[in-house]
Amino acid sequence: MPSTGTKVSARSKAREKLAAAREAQRQREALAEQNLATLLSADDVIAKARRTQQRAIDAAQASYDAAVAAAGKVFESATAAARAEQAAAAAAMKDAGETIATIAELADLSPREVSALIREHTDGRPAAGDDTTSSDDPASGTPGNAIDPDGDSQESESAAADDSAPSPTPGDDTGDVSDDAGQREWAGATA
Repeated sequence: MPSTGTKVSARSKAREKLAAAREAQRQREALAEQNLATLLSADDVIAKARRTQQRAIDAAQASYDAAVAAAGKVFESATAAARAEQAAAAAAMKDAGETIATIAELADLSPREVSALIREHTDGRPAAGDDTTSSDDPASGTPGNAIDPDGDSQESESAAADDSAPSPTPGDDTGDVSDDAGQREWAGATA
């Protein structure tokens, strides 16, 4: 049997062990509280940084939107002015006797675009769209702008060939339009 001194020593060791365990538990809890406070504080800092970042993004987006709107206005203004200059130049060339096909070739534009520019200048407002053909369009068979396969105007040839025949007026659709390998000719201009 163990002696009384051994029992006291065992109880004392058990109490010390229990006290050490309680102290370790208290230290873990204190450390956990410190870590939790640090974690919550860091979470607050992150949330504040996110709010600051979002405000900066919103301000940058508003600034960007304003800059894009301002650039759009400048672009529209410059484009409108340049388009008006283009239209006036195309109309002046047309008035000087150039055909739409020649103007289109020189300006590296389609005949449809040239026609739209001339309409825009004539009407004083932007053309409604480029999907309709103009009576000045060589592909539409207008007498003054008929194009032979070589790309030359046929107006002067037909006038020299028959001075007694009345010359057709622009927009006159009495001529026969035929299609020859994708090239449209006004048959009345060569008759």
